[in-house]
Amino acid sequence: MSTSPELCFPAALSRAALYDSARRLPDRARTVPRHLAGGHRGRVQRLSRTLERELRQFDTRHGLEAGEFDVLTTLRRSGPPYRMTAGAFLKASMITSGAVTRRIDRMEARGLVERVRPQGGDRRSVQIQLTEKGKQEADALFPQHLENEVRMLSALSREESDELARLLRKLLESHGDTSLT
Repeated sequence: MSTSPELCFPAALSRAALYDSARRLPDRARTVPRHLAGGHRGRVQRLSRTLERELRQFDTRHGLEAGEFDVLTTLRRSGPPYRMTAGAFLKASMITSGAVTRRIDRMEARGLVERVRPQGGDRRSVQIQLTEKGKQEADALFPQHLENEVRMLSALSREESDELARLLRKLLESHGDTSLT
């Protein structure tokens, strides 16, 4: 017997309303504490997808592919000479090594970054460096990126935004993610 989507998610109820109604179930109908049964994970996932879509649209409007703005700003934040080892870059950027390689390849082809081998050092060591063109791109886009982020979070007051940041940090740390505080 197949279950139609209409039976699971009636058109009259939004997903948010369904999550809220699940929280009101009698205690005997649930096996998790009431404060944990609110669809938090689902909401976080949906918000993550929504924000990622917004960020991809920003990147596309400015001629960048997904994640390339993060590469530019990670290198820019490192300070002159805007260069990082691949390992340090991986830690700072929170993406996989395969994704970094692909992004760097694309960005190097467009003259935004370059791979640099330190003179007199280990020839196997490669550093990723922001080119002057990449630095100019990062500097030009950063104010617009901040405006975009403010817009995406504009539903929250300053206090709510600070509280959300604190709670998300707490959850991340409880799962072992201490890369960014």
